[in-house]
Parts: sequence; C-alpha cells; structure tokens
Amino acid sequence: MGPYPAVISKEVDRYLPFLATTEVLAIAVKSGIGREEAHSIIKKHAIAEALSMREQGSEGNCLMNNLASEPMFKEAGITEELLNSLLLDKKHFIGNANMQIDAVIEKCGELIERNRNAASYEPRDIL
Repeated sequence: MGPYPAVISKEVDRYLPFLATTEVLAIAVKSGIGREEAHSIIKKHAIAEALSMREQGSEGNCLMNNLASEPMFKEAGITEELLNSLLLDKKHFIGNANMQIDAVIEKCGELIERNRNAASYEPRDIL
C-alpha cells in the first residue's frame, strides 16, 4: 500500500476552505469589516458547513460561496471569486510541514541506525 494522490487531493479540496478562514478574516478586516464581526460571520458559516458535511454527508464544501453571499461581505466587495482565489495555491497552507517531515525522517534514521536488529525484524505468523 502507499499514498493515493487522487484521494488525498479530494480531501485537501474538501477541507482547504476551513484552513483558509484565517486569510478570509484578514481580507474581511482589510475590507473594512470589524474583526469581531468578521470572525463571528466566518465562525457561523464554518460550523454550519462542517455540520452539513458530517450530518448530511455533503461531498463538496460551500463555505466560500456561503461567505460571499453574506450581506456584510457583499457590501465590502468580497466576492466568491476573491475567496476562491485563496485556495488556488494549496502549498501555501502547508506551513513548515516539509521541515517537520525532514526532522522525523532524521530521527527515524537515527533510531534505525542504533537498532539495526529491531529495524530488520520480521514477525512470524500468529496462527
């Protein structure tokens, strides 16, 4: 078994709008919406979308569409196109994951080096 890129990509597309809410908040504040008010609107829609995905099994994620439909966001000129543009560069959201992966690989290498016998262990059949 190994990774399944198509499945991973689908999951990323499904949950990425939730990761982007911090940037949505920044856009809302820059557009003149008060931080507390923008946070409340984003939270309301994010929770509603998460519940819809869990309880109704909805496949997609309508968070950006729902936020763009919010009257205060409309008045501030925040469009669905603008919000969806945040999601185009998926690698932007990985933060320092690559450095963390490299650190884990290094630690694993050290453990394997110190425990060669354990690293090559092959279990016997149980039954």
